[in-house]
Amino acid sequence: MTADYNVSKLVNYSLRPILLSALAVLTLLFWSGCKKYSTAPIDQPPPPPASSDTLRLSNASGARGAIGVLVQVNLHNVETIGGVALRIAYDSSVLQPSATPYSQPPRASSLENYSGYFDVPGLITFLMISLNNPPGKIQIGDGPILELYFDVKLTAPSGTTSLIFADDPGTPVQDNQLSDTTGTKLILPQLVNGTFTVQ
Repeated sequence: MTADYNVSKLVNYSLRPILLSALAVLTLLFWSGCKKYSTAPIDQPPPPPASSDTLRLSNASGARGAIGVLVQVNLHNVETIGGVALRIAYDSSVLQPSATPYSQPPRASSLENYSGYFDVPGLITFLMISLNNPPGKIQIGDGPILELYFDVKLTAPSGTTSLIFADDPGTPVQDNQLSDTTGTKLILPQLVNGTFTVQ
């Protein structure tokens, strides 16, 4: 019994410096890690650089009851574009999408996936992109890439309302954006809103 106790005591005393050293090393590593990493900002990818590419909504007007009033989405681009995503808001007390709500201008004719969603009053989301190989593209230049058609409600009040490129406030991503033909470069264009006037 005494021998076992002495052996146990000897082991405990011989291991104590090792355990204390290990604890000291772990403590040092922990605190150095905290100092190095816990207060450091999280690395974020840099935002895309400011672009001179511009999306512009045209101004339009119409009388109450008018059908098929044209609003153009124009693109001025200084580099070749392979895809476009749009989110456009309008006053649903004044306008509603026409029975044929959009058409595809020649400038965007090579983007074969070309469609929009019009079911939410006051909001249009639209996507145009090419998945062909080689992909279709919008050449450098200026002009309409989407033509929207609206009917003016008979109950529309007189005056001017806004047509705007509206990002979803519930998401951190900008909804109105362009991409290059590789699909790997995001381009955030300048946005110029339009107006609609009820005559």
